Amino acid sequence: MRTPHLIGLLLACAGAVMGQEEAADEKSALPPGPWPGEVGDFARWVVESKFTNPLDKDAGIDPAKLEVDTRMAAIDVTKTRNVIRERVEDELGRRGESWLIGERQVTADIRGGKLRRMTSALEGYRDYGARPFPELSWVRPERYTGVRTVLGKKCAVFEHDGATAAIDLETRRPVAMTTAEAAVTYKFLEAPQAVLSPPAAFAAELAAWERESRRIIVRPPRP
Repeated sequence: MRTPHLIGLLLACAGAVMGQEEAADEKSALPPGPWPGEVGDFARWVVESKFTNPLDKDAGIDPAKLEVDTRMAAIDVTKTRNVIRERVEDELGRRGESWLIGERQVTADIRGGKLRRMTSALEGYRDYGARPFPELSWVRPERYTGVRTVLGKKCAVFEHDGATAAIDLETRRPVAMTTAEAAVTYKFLEAPQAVLSPPAAFAAELAAWERESRRIIVRPPRP
């Protein structure tokens, strides 16, 4: 099956040359999963999105007064065992940062203000430890459509509900994804080989959260 949506969007939005090495898809058997694969204890990757209907930055939008979150144009994730740093940049160039240790996430909002605590029960929480690429949770063996060269890499291609994902056959790491909203590319960078330490403000908030949790756990019942 050919994937014109994937090819067209990435050519137009990412300026990439795709599919030139192969005239047609190969429909060989999909090797055993998982798809995508694990990233290991130490990894760093950047997810960049080019939107089909980008915000008009010349329309007089004041980032300081924008009340709602916009879409993320870039997400930079560094994973060092159970300590994960996420840096984001939205369509307007506003930047935010999150630190995740275990199941606790502390986020500095892109709109400024105090740090926010987040758990898996809240919208915006991203569990990179259990699922490094949450946006690809829909990728399943039954949605595999064939093999294609994408951005110079031989990839397994998956399609579902208008979305297309290309995953490197050798490394099992994602290469590209398209939806009706955006063309997404993945870049893997050299990762630090030591566990990261959060900046002071994040570390203090995480430590306070830990102390509060321990008090709740050990509080004796009322007589």
